[in-house]
Amino acid sequence: MADSFPDYPKDDNCVPTLRQCFTHTSGLTGHSDFGGMRNSHFESVILNAIDVNRPNQKHAYSGQGYELVAKAMEIVSGKCAVRLYDEHLFRPLGFGDVPMGNASSDGHCTAMELAILAQWIANDGSYGRLQFIRPETFNQLLPEPLQVAEQGNVVEEGIGLP
Repeated sequence: MADSFPDYPKDDNCVPTLRQCFTHTSGLTGHSDFGGMRNSHFESVILNAIDVNRPNQKHAYSGQGYELVAKAMEIVSGKCAVRLYDEHLFRPLGFGDVPMGNASSDGHCTAMELAILAQWIANDGSYGRLQFIRPETFNQLLPEPLQVAEQGNVVEEGIGLP
């Protein structure tokens, strides 16, 4: 994460990794607090309290990690997260307009669009002739045991996948 945000301290155990953000072990709490990806300074708000953050100490469901990853995508790509979702996922899959309230939830898909996403998952990241991610990358999204201080090795989580 520190590579995506120039102001974040490098090699600091308070800064969560991308995987920790996706597996709810980032140490962040809350859901869409501070405006999430819609707040142009969201990563700075999180940085202001980063010294008290304790990634990998416990598994706690929180959307803040997804919001922080969305901001990283924006900084790296130079495009807003909603546009990235539209250009690189929704439009290629043939979806209509998918209103996005935030990065962690609140995407409004039709039943058919959800079925297409389910097929995308069943096909290891491809749909029809479209391959969105390599199979080896998709395999990194699958659940694996997490070493979380509070729970030991008992938590098994994937990155947004069951």
